[in-house]
Amino acid sequence: MVGVPGRSKGCHTCRKRRVKCDETKPTCKRCEKSGYWCAGYERELQFVHSSTSPLPSSSRSTSGDAQAAPQTSVVPIRGGRRPPPPPAVPCSVPDELSLEAFQGDVCLAFLFENFVWRSYGTPWLELAAKGKLDALSSQACQALARSNFGRAFHDAELQTSGAVEYGAALQALRPMLSDPSRPDFTSLVVPVLILLMHSGLHEDRDGSAYHVRGLFTLLSVCGPEAFQEQPLRSAFESCRSALIVSGLLTRRRTFFEDDRWKDVPWANDPWNKSQQNHLADILSHVPGFLDDEARLSQEPSEEARANLLAGIRLQLSKLFRWRYAWEMANPCAVWEAPADRFGQHANLDRRVVQTTLHFAIPIHAAEIALYDAVQLWLLGLLWKTDPHGAAAAVASLARGAASAVEDTSSEEAQSGETRSPLYLPGETVMLRDVALEICRAFEYHIKQHAKVFKEQLLFYLMPIGLAWSVLEKEDRAHEWIADILATSQFTQGYATGNNSFGFRYYLREMGFPRYEQE
Repeated sequence: MVGVPGRSKGCHTCRKRRVKCDETKPTCKRCEKSGYWCAGYERELQFVHSSTSPLPSSSRSTSGDAQAAPQTSVVPIRGGRRPPPPPAVPCSVPDELSLEAFQGDVCLAFLFENFVWRSYGTPWLELAAKGKLDALSSQACQALARSNFGRAFHDAELQTSGAVEYGAALQALRPMLSDPSRPDFTSLVVPVLILLMHSGLHEDRDGSAYHVRGLFTLLSVCGPEAFQEQPLRSAFESCRSALIVSGLLTRRRTFFEDDRWKDVPWANDPWNKSQQNHLADILSHVPGFLDDEARLSQEPSEEARANLLAGIRLQLSKLFRWRYAWEMANPCAVWEAPADRFGQHANLDRRVVQTTLHFAIPIHAAEIALYDAVQLWLLGLLWKTDPHGAAAAVASLARGAASAVEDTSSEEAQSGETRSPLYLPGETVMLRDVALEICRAFEYHIKQHAKVFKEQLLFYLMPIGLAWSVLEKEDRAHEWIADILATSQFTQGYATGNNSFGFRYYLREMGFPRYEQE
């Protein structure tokens, strides 16, 4: 069989898209201009096994053409009787094997290739994908998976399918959210989170704002007691991180700074509260500080300023205590080595720091990056609110935090005898130093996370986004950050705004505290 008469001679991609191909070889110009990958023109040969295929109608003639009839052999039957022939069963082999039945699995598998989403949704997103939570969560996950796959591979049909699934899930969700008496009301946090991810994928700010409001309402109605058991607690942790970032964007106080939201969800097993969540407890106060700072700039008040400074110093003291406790619990957990070429996109000449950090456990890199991000927010607010006393306040808070951790390691830290390449509290008050440390920690982290890494990460890109913002006047630093992000197809383009989840656009809106440091 040398060809298939009557079929289009266009490339596979144009035939799939059902558009006219210009048949330019080896790849068509229409695909190139449209941004699609041209799959070429090669046709698979189709073979038909003559012993199992039914005869074509043209061969069923009455002419008795022996060559047209199938060859059969006669087997003598004892007793002169022959058994009746078996009933005729039509047999046909499809030209192509349809993958429609596997489409959902393929899209979901590709969804979990993206370690940014995979880690943020550990483990509730995977449970939703497997249908182990509820039907609405599964439907929302299918919508996200189809839209994500279609967007990545320019498949308009799959994107449309995902949009239809999203609309259906949203339609089913609305009456559920309006009835807090439902026994499954608390579990709605999972489908709303997934629909929020879908809106973010399509850069739908109105949709994202709608889902954020829904999450705030849902959590406030349920209360922190509703999230003490897994997997809802892990979903709550992801939800809290998203809503804290929302508070940073809008510069509005959230209810997460209330101690109940910091303690009650983990009351049954407080030892399982991750270090990231302890840092999130501190970060939860920053939206309120930004809110107070904005009001203070409009209506100056010495009392309000003193209260704001007291709050910033208190949370900075808690942050420094966390850092010393982390150093005590993880001795010799970090070391540095000469920088190698970092992936195929990197260049040693574009690096700001010529050494790389290495961590004993990959999650430690994420914890240090988040610690530095929280420190950037608090230091930024401190410098802006009290530029003349900020340096002295940091030194005093660092000494107090070190003395509060009663251990020889803290004494070594105070005397500067630690070998850690990381900054300890009080060793620097410069935001640039903290931002560069984030870059170094994130550089190691992204290399490890591209591998099999199952830890939940609550603030994956926020730290490196803040570092970018602090280093905004340094082109070399921006080139370095772009090189780090380009090592993964899932973060490539975040720094340049060419990725739908890029952080440049919202950092401008976030209004990171601006001031000049000598």
